[in-house]
Amino acid sequence: MASIICVLFRKEFTNSSAALDSVGEILATVSQKVLLTNVSLAELEKKADALQSSANSLKDKAINLQEANVEGRNTESRLYL
Repeated sequence: MASIICVLFRKEFTNSSAALDSVGEILATVSQKVLLTNVSLAELEKKADALQSSANSLKDKAINLQEANVEGRNTESRLYL
């Protein structure tokens, strides 16, 4: 009777150990994916910052161009007066 219990215990222990190993592998995979995602997110943030900077620069240039156009029109208006 004791040997049957021992065999059953070993089988249950083996099954539990295998399940634990499987969970460990899944956890390692998930951890790796989280790290890769964080790296990707950091790269996307850098690109977003660069795009925002470019957009601000373009906006400033557009404003300067509009101001120059207005000043040019004012100069033309004065010439015709």
